[in-house]
Amino acid sequence: MRAEVGLMLGPSLGINYSPRSPPNAKVKERSVIHDCVSQFLNETEREREMLYIIGLGLGDEQDITLRGLEAVKKCDKVYVEAYTSLLSFGLSTHALEKLYGKPITVADREMVEEKADAILSHSLSSDVAFLVVGDPFGATTHTDLVVRAKKLGVNVKVVHNASVMNAIGICGLQLYRYGETISIPFFTQSWRPYSFYDKILNNRSLALHTLCLLDIRVKEPSLESLCRGRKQYEPPRYMTINTAIEQLLEVEQMRGGKAYNEDTCCVGLARLGSDDQKIVAGTMRQLRVVDFGAPLHCLVIVGKENMLELVVRKLDATRGICARAPIHDTVLHLSFMSVPCLMMLKYLTSNLLLNAKELIHVI
Repeated sequence: MRAEVGLMLGPSLGINYSPRSPPNAKVKERSVIHDCVSQFLNETEREREMLYIIGLGLGDEQDITLRGLEAVKKCDKVYVEAYTSLLSFGLSTHALEKLYGKPITVADREMVEEKADAILSHSLSSDVAFLVVGDPFGATTHTDLVVRAKKLGVNVKVVHNASVMNAIGICGLQLYRYGETISIPFFTQSWRPYSFYDKILNNRSLALHTLCLLDIRVKEPSLESLCRGRKQYEPPRYMTINTAIEQLLEVEQMRGGKAYNEDTCCVGLARLGSDDQKIVAGTMRQLRVVDFGAPLHCLVIVGKENMLELVVRKLDATRGICARAPIHDTVLHLSFMSVPCLMMLKYLTSNLLLNAKELIHVI
């Protein structure tokens, strides 16, 4: 193989390797070509070493893609992040290790943000997998990891998967009618940021929906421990939809921009992508008292809905009928396990024409 590569590379290097060349020249040319071929082959072999950043999806260990699973199985080292999402919603390292047939190292925020060189150094000599709940680019931390890898000359391959950014479509609101996504942090006595308010206000002015991602506090050092110079971590905390609504209403009262109020329609989603996911639509006042259960939670502040969105969101698929009560008069528990959307619309237009005026009125 090296001889064949040498014949291909020789002319490009300015070396005319032919039988007519003097013996000494042939030896020198062969030496140069040998060195170049060795370097070329070494670089080719080097390209096989890769940092794979693999999305795990939203449900459990079975949600990994076939491409992602094949990548994991051929890696020498496997890490799984445990800070931008959580493992306790059904996904555990034991289940992952059983499926992949190899040990897994849990990477917390400190390891990835402060000690990423340890992960990247392994990628220079062997294949390494970095597993991410959801999609790899669902958090800026993972984007930063890719940038640092590129600077060190590490080859990176990304395997995508479902994330909250596309799975949110299950609530019936069309993805292309969402505005800028916001994050709502936990308020403290001395820190109550509300920069997200202007983004909601702008989305609402454009009749767009707003996806609110709720705060996750995992392995966060307490302020007191930082002052003492010894890190002690607070218990994990996951913001609920109820807390998010309380903080949103507090900010609205403080700003007074009329971006939303207690009667604003929203959709609350818990454990999105899991078998026991819960999706509830209603006003802020109604959702504020709903028990959504275990995390993770997210919230959608509804903008202006078109006919399709309204029909889908008002449909109780377990009975196959369109709810006649206006959305602001009832809390709807949504499930989309039966009739596809287009068939649903056909049924509605052919059998429920008397309800059309009501639907248009609500819009």
